[in-house]
This record gives sequence, C-alpha cells and structure tokens, in this order.
Amino acid sequence: MGLLQRRLLTLLEHDFFRLLGGSAYVFIFRIMGAASVYLTQVVIARWLGAEALGAYVYAFSWLVMLAVVSGFGFPAASFRFIGHALTHGDDGRLWGYIRRGYQFVLGGSLIAAVVAGVVVISSDELVKPEYRSPLLIAIATAPLMAMIIFRTAIAQAFSWFDLAVVPHDALRPFAFLLILAGLWWAGVRLDINQVLLLQLLVMGFFATLIELLVRRRMAHKITAAEPQYDTRLWLRTASPLLIIVLFSGFFSEVNMIVVGSYLPADQLAMFNAAFRTAFMIGFGITAVDSVTLPKAARLHAAGDMVELQRLISHATHMKFWGALVAILLFSVFGRPILSIFGAGFEQAYHALVILGVAMVIVAGTGAVTELLSISGHQDSCLYVFLSSFVLTLVLHSLVTPHYGLEGAAWSVLAVVSFYSAWLHWLVIRNLGILPSIFGIFWLRKAAPVAAPAD
Repeated sequence: MGLLQRRLLTLLEHDFFRLLGGSAYVFIFRIMGAASVYLTQVVIARWLGAEALGAYVYAFSWLVMLAVVSGFGFPAASFRFIGHALTHGDDGRLWGYIRRGYQFVLGGSLIAAVVAGVVVISSDELVKPEYRSPLLIAIATAPLMAMIIFRTAIAQAFSWFDLAVVPHDALRPFAFLLILAGLWWAGVRLDINQVLLLQLLVMGFFATLIELLVRRRMAHKITAAEPQYDTRLWLRTASPLLIIVLFSGFFSEVNMIVVGSYLPADQLAMFNAAFRTAFMIGFGITAVDSVTLPKAARLHAAGDMVELQRLISHATHMKFWGALVAILLFSVFGRPILSIFGAGFEQAYHALVILGVAMVIVAGTGAVTELLSISGHQDSCLYVFLSSFVLTLVLHSLVTPHYGLEGAAWSVLAVVSFYSAWLHWLVIRNLGILPSIFGIFWLRKAAPVAAPAD
C-alpha cells in the first residue's frame, strides 16, 4: 500500500468515526424525542381516555401534514441548494433561497390554515363531530410547525445539528410531556381541546426560540450579501421532493388521517398505539443506516461495487435479525405493552403483529431509498411514493371500514411490501447490487460487479 493510499484510508477512517459520533448524537436526541411523543400519548390515553387520544392523533397528524404541504418542498430542497451555494461561495443565492423559502413557507402555511379552517367550519359532512374542535386548534398551530420545519432544515443543511435536532426533535416533545405529566400528577382535569391549546403554546415558544437561534447563527457564520433569486428553479426542484418527503418521512401521519376517516376515535387511538409501537423498530434501522450510509456513499463514488455490496449486505442482515427479534417480542409481550395505554388497547394486538411484519420487510429489503439517493437516482422514488400514496387511499377505503384495526394494519403491510419491492428492483437495476438479505448469497456466487455508467 502506497503512502497516498495509506493517507486516504486514514482520512476515510477519521471521517467515518466523526460521522459515527455525529450520527450517535443525532440518534440519541431523536430517540429522546420519540420516547417523549410515545409517553405523551400514553399520558393522554390514561388521563382522558382512548377517544380523546384518537382525536389528538387525528388533529396532530393534520397539523403536521398541513405544515409539510404548505412548505412547497423548500425544507427538503434546502440540502441541495444551500449546499450548492456554500460549495461555490454564492452568498447571494444562499440568502435569496433562505428569504424566498421563508416567504413561501410562511405565506403558504397561513393560507393553508385559513382555507382548512373555513372548510372545517363550513362542512358538517367532511369532519366527524368529535374531531372538529381539536382539528381547528391544530390548523391554527400548523404555521408554527411549518416555520419550525423550515428553520431546522436550514440548520441541518449547514450541519448545525445542535439547532437542527435538539430544540425541535428532543426538547419540544420532552417539555410538552413534562407539562402534561405534571398536570396529570397534580390532579388537574383538562379536555382534549385544552391539551391542544397547550401544545399550541409550547409550539409557539419553540418556534420563536428556533427562529432566534438560527438567525443569530446565520448572522455570525454567513457573510452578508444582496439576495439573488432563482425562484422557478427552486420551485421546480422542490415540488417533486414534497411527495417523497410526505410519504417517506410522514408515513404515520398519512395513515392516521386516512384511517381516522373510517374508524371512530377510540379505534384510531388503538391503531395508533399499535403503529407507534411496531414502528419503533425503525429507530434500530435508522441507527444502522446512519453509520453505514456515509461509507456506502464513498464506496459508490469510488466505483467499488463489490465492497458496497458487502457493506450493505451485512448492514441489512443486522437490521433484519434485529427486527425479527423485535417482532417475536411483540408476539409474546404485545398485549402487556399495549395495555400501558390503558384498558381495551389489547384489542390492537393482532394489528401490532401485522405492522411488526411490515417493519421486518423494511429491514430485510435494505436501505433502498437511501441507496437511490446517494447514487443520484432519487427522482425514481417520486413515482414509487406517489403510486404508494394512491394505493394507501384505495386499500384503506376498501378494507378498513369492513375489517377495522386488522384491516388497517393489513393495508399498511400491503403498501410497505409494494414500495419496498419496487425500490429494491430499482436499486438492482441502477446500481447492480442486491440490497436485501439475499445479497449475501449473491455476493458469494457473483463475480465483482462493475459500477454502472452514469
């Protein structure tokens, strides 16, 4: 091994361990946030009952969906355009993108909130009575969430992970949990509307805090320049990303909204408990991917497809067997776990097992979306997730009204299987590797795979 090769290897190892440390930092705080969200729902269910939790879940899911859609994809595109501006020292377009994005996100979220509020108030048929008041409060909160999402995306694009992760992903849900738990312990009695109003206040505080912190960091770290705009390009690029982010990043919210249209609030609460519990497996999957994908990106860039196949195969096996152990635990302890939410939630046991199988499929398929992204084929995901979104609507409309919790879970399993298989095929076609658990056998038999031509 030559001196240059040794230095390159040393540099890669240094970057790998630095990224490992950063990934662990992000993962720990996201686990903290996810645990806070989970426990918050437990508190609401035990404090106010299953029907109140169902109304909260439905309203909050709409809150998130409105916030994401009204951003026009600007948060998702921040990584590309801010990264490009930083690389080329184009401070004018950097400031232009941030300012234009702020205008679109703020304006779009306010318009979306007004329109959605008018629809809810004027229509007695579209919204169930138990959802109406909580939904109106959630709609009023959506602009705050939209601004949080955009500001944290900007922070992440600058690699300011302390601002991108800690306030919104960890501290906000933890603070809300502490307030709710304290009121519950003190014997204060609230209804679900008051809980959502409290969420609005917490959201407002953290939206203001994040806004001030990001603005201060930008003022100190970025050179002032006259904003330059390329709005058409930004919108043309950001809009397709919206579909990908909406389905891949907010899959639970999409399902809660659709299922909530067919099931009563208490049944939606039980489905949500099963869904949240089963999809905890996803954090283990994310942990493995956060460590392996930076190295996978470098191997792809170097054209070393044999080592890329080896890395992905081992990572997929680790995720698959971990997910399989988790579903076995759910099979044995699923009812006691669901009973944490309160009496009657054991009814969601079979839904929990079915949804656990969906996560095993995700784990066994491999990091397909991420591999397509690092190899420049992310546009292919648009058609996959758009089709999957339509399939979600169709299956829930056909199955959930007749088969309840289990029907909703089977619909999710079918959609997950559909998009996992399609994305898996796209990875094979575009990269020439097999990302699933069967890749290890292909690796043993196949000759070295050449990198595909761009």
